[in-house]
Amino acid sequence: MCDVFPDMQPLPSMDDEPLVQLEPGTSPEEAIVGEAAVKPGTPTAATAAATAVDPAAVAADPVAADPAAASAVPPASGTPAQASPTGTGAAAPAPATATPAAPTSSGEMAKSTKGDDKPKKEIDEEERQAKFVDWWSKYYASTIIPEEGEEPDERSLDYLEKYTDRIVVYEEPLEKAFGGFNDFVDTFPIFRGKGSRDEDDEDNQAVGKFKGIFCIYPLPEDESEEPPLVLQNIPRSGPQPCTIRIYVVKGNDLQPQDPNGKNDPYLRIYLGKERLVNDKDNYIANTLDPIFGKMFEIKAVLPVEHQLRIQVMDWDLLTADDMIGETVIDLEDRFLTKHRATAGLAMSYCIDGTNIWRDNQRPTEILEQVCGRRGLEAPAYLDDKRCRVCNQLYELTPEDDLVAPEQELGDMRERAALKVLHNFDLVPEHLELRPLFNPLRPNLECGKLQMWVDIFPEEYGPPRAPTNITPRKPDEFELRVIIYNVAEIPLDEAATLTGEMMSDIYLKGWLRDGAGKKHKTDVHYRSLNGEGNFNWRWIMPFEYIPAEKVMVIKKKAHFFSWDKTETRRPAVLQLQVWDNDFFSLDDYLGAVEFNLCNMPPPAKTSEKCSQEQFGDPTVGRKPKKEYVNLFDSKRLKGWWPIRDIGPEGEIIHAGMAEMELEILTKDDSEAKPAGESRDDPNLNPTLDPPNRPETSFLWFTSPWKTFKYIIWKHYKWWIIGILLLLLLGAAIALFLYSAPGYSVRKAFGFN
Repeated sequence: MCDVFPDMQPLPSMDDEPLVQLEPGTSPEEAIVGEAAVKPGTPTAATAAATAVDPAAVAADPVAADPAAASAVPPASGTPAQASPTGTGAAAPAPATATPAAPTSSGEMAKSTKGDDKPKKEIDEEERQAKFVDWWSKYYASTIIPEEGEEPDERSLDYLEKYTDRIVVYEEPLEKAFGGFNDFVDTFPIFRGKGSRDEDDEDNQAVGKFKGIFCIYPLPEDESEEPPLVLQNIPRSGPQPCTIRIYVVKGNDLQPQDPNGKNDPYLRIYLGKERLVNDKDNYIANTLDPIFGKMFEIKAVLPVEHQLRIQVMDWDLLTADDMIGETVIDLEDRFLTKHRATAGLAMSYCIDGTNIWRDNQRPTEILEQVCGRRGLEAPAYLDDKRCRVCNQLYELTPEDDLVAPEQELGDMRERAALKVLHNFDLVPEHLELRPLFNPLRPNLECGKLQMWVDIFPEEYGPPRAPTNITPRKPDEFELRVIIYNVAEIPLDEAATLTGEMMSDIYLKGWLRDGAGKKHKTDVHYRSLNGEGNFNWRWIMPFEYIPAEKVMVIKKKAHFFSWDKTETRRPAVLQLQVWDNDFFSLDDYLGAVEFNLCNMPPPAKTSEKCSQEQFGDPTVGRKPKKEYVNLFDSKRLKGWWPIRDIGPEGEIIHAGMAEMELEILTKDDSEAKPAGESRDDPNLNPTLDPPNRPETSFLWFTSPWKTFKYIIWKHYKWWIIGILLLLLLGAAIALFLYSAPGYSVRKAFGFN
């Protein structure tokens, strides 16, 4: 890359040279290396040509037309560091914005007009896209790269259907990825003492920094002539009021500070020695990998206060809070570097949607500024689609129209300028991973912080609406499970008196990983054929993030915990079939579990129900039908197989269950009330008591039924025979008792 030094000749006129199509990967600066004749002592005159603005393009692109209407940010007051008056974060001593900015539209953003006559299906899809496609879906699309042959992360599928933009993720600090941002000036430490750099000498500690550049160049032959300038086209000197936005996404592997091996982290932000943000009230309980999702906006004047310190603190209830670690960012280096580290360059220029343009300069303005800064001729636009820089032609192609929906794309001239900018070594839209260090242990890393910083000089106008990186909040849902019938359940035990096989069947169900209580049906006693009738309803409320397909579980780790710990798990319904025993432990008969986002559809009848509905990955057998998402289907009713695992790991058929599964939002559940089991309100649907056979009863609570259906049924003839024998025996005994007296009377002639 060519820096701007006085020994460069002015570039030849592009009108005298043929156009050259840009080779892939070739920057405009690389294209002119070797063409510029070097002549020592001759300063370079950089041409600054203003780009004409097409009125039609302005009308089509309000982002370019009126950047001042983007935000109502007040002008800088000229103080070294000021905090924005808006926000929710606590501040000491000066207030600062700690708002996870809401994605509200602003004056400079033109929203696409949605017709009122669209079909309901299209409107539902638009609502789904608006709910599922946000900055976090872009984050997952950029950070989780699938291996060859693997499917993309489910949390980014909706985003990938609409956009191609990605965030560049650096696994190191941004300055390290760009050579320390020392391309403009070098930084030298200033030591106290005699000038020795012996680290063991306490009097020779670094007390400051000197930023500058030392160059040796020959003096001109004519002593009256002034030496040439070493640096040209440098940024304007003097204080630069800026708006600084600090986006903190998440923390990784924080060093534990609490006895339970966890942290309660929160953020503090300093500019110089002044603390501007203290987000103590919003600490995140019991985690080593917090998801902050915070944006803090502050005012600063560079280079008066240029050192930004971000501390991660551990909240403590009774003792002073501990510092986990901190990271330091030099804002001045980012402001001065030719890599333009003030705001990352987006991949596309959009005026609406998730990838809306957030810089307070348009691509045409940035391109003109970059060319002037690097001593290149101003860009020439042949038309809205073609731009010429450094004798290279850049042109928008049909593929460039596929980066986003057509209604979200901005003016073509701005997009053409952005395509040119992508060939410079400028900082892209990015995330950086910054290590955290504690001053008490300066050489021991205490974790990492994933974040980025935007710097908006106020001379270019107020910044646009900030990016909303607020962590997704769960919605309240309710899962209703109705158990109607079961069939082909294994008969687990033999009756004591009769020896016949039977099972006292009941079912348990819960959302896995402790999301709510466990539910249980009543018992279908003495099932002699493996069938059971219940008509029993379970109601399971839970919190769920549809865009990420996870439940949010909040509960205390133990009784003495001060805060609830939040975990995220898949929404899995666990259902088990048991045999009830009165004098011993209940016997397990089988189970089935459903991932509510990816579950087999039910069979319509029991005859069509089989284990093929699930498939068997151990033998490569695919499911009979494609899996469905209950959150999309809302309601499923039918028969599902129940399974057990054999001694060698094989799948054993353990019956089937007729059930109804229904997902309702909080509003829907209030509009359609229903009670547990068959309690009031027994509605939606109304459940009648099950029509169980008369043989279903608990033996010691129903003695007459016990005699009728157990003893009499199986020992009827024995009972009849015994009764006959007893009658016969009584008759014989009566005869023997009466016969002697009767014989004597007859013998002696007594009547």
